[in-house]
Amino acid sequence: MNALHEYTTTEVSAAIGLTPRQLQWLDEKSIIQPRHIGHKRYYSTQEVREARLVAELRKKGLSLQKCRGIVKQVRNRLTYPDMYVVTDGKTAFVDTDSKRIVNIFKGSKIPMLLVFLPGTK
Repeated sequence: MNALHEYTTTEVSAAIGLTPRQLQWLDEKSIIQPRHIGHKRYYSTQEVREARLVAELRKKGLSLQKCRGIVKQVRNRLTYPDMYVVTDGKTAFVDTDSKRIVNIFKGSKIPMLLVFLPGTK
């Protein structure tokens, strides 16, 4: 996905595996806030990455409330080409270096979840 392009709900849905209704619901709950033109939603690359993060965290069993908090914490750091988000459900860490991510897991005394967000193409 190109950094300067906007994506339709259909494109985002196909790319990240959420249904159009799920994307609409994330917008209604102000978790992801795409641009609106009439009844259509247009997502920036940043918003696509945020939606992908929510989708992956939900697959791993996190509540929507926890997903919202994590997205807020990392929103300004979702700019790297390929990146990892590590969370315990409360605090989130963002990094691009897999070795540092492994060290976070080694040093953790509580369960952690890992989400890899691939760069945009």
